[in-house]
Amino acid sequence: MSLFTRAATGIVSSLGLCLMVTGCAADRHEDIPKSAPMVAKGQTDVTWAAPSEGDVYVYDQSEGKMLYSGRVERGDNLVVDARKDRIRLDGRTVMDKQIRDNNEIEVFFRENPLAVQARETRPAEQRIVVEQQPDRSSDSSRIVVEPQEKSEGNRVIVEPAKEGDSTIRIER
Repeated sequence: MSLFTRAATGIVSSLGLCLMVTGCAADRHEDIPKSAPMVAKGQTDVTWAAPSEGDVYVYDQSEGKMLYSGRVERGDNLVVDARKDRIRLDGRTVMDKQIRDNNEIEVFFRENPLAVQARETRPAEQRIVVEQQPDRSSDSSRIVVEPQEKSEGNRVIVEPAKEGDSTIRIER
């Protein structure tokens, strides 16, 4: 065998051994959705607070196993305490089994799509007032749409006119 062949064989063997030792550890458990980003990471103790409603996943990267998954509400506090072998959610124990003290613990979070939609929906900047005219013998209600703050926009008034038409006025 030539020197080149022996060197190439040694390199390939070393690379194969290295791959066997490190394995093909996944970056997340198969039950953790791809849409759930990692939000906390640590060893021994990991603490995290839910920014909104959704699902949380606690994964032991070192062992390659899921420790806990469940629903959370906005403001819920998750505490992974490896020394005491438990996971607590808002003060109540949700998992009580062995966690190795120096394992890499990762927390993933998938926000509830309805929570995202609610957060992206802006509060009303206008209010609608239906004003009944003093003359109640006819249907002469008028509709007023006005901004919450007078400096933020125009006031729109829709008033009924004769013959079923309406008049629209814009006041600054």
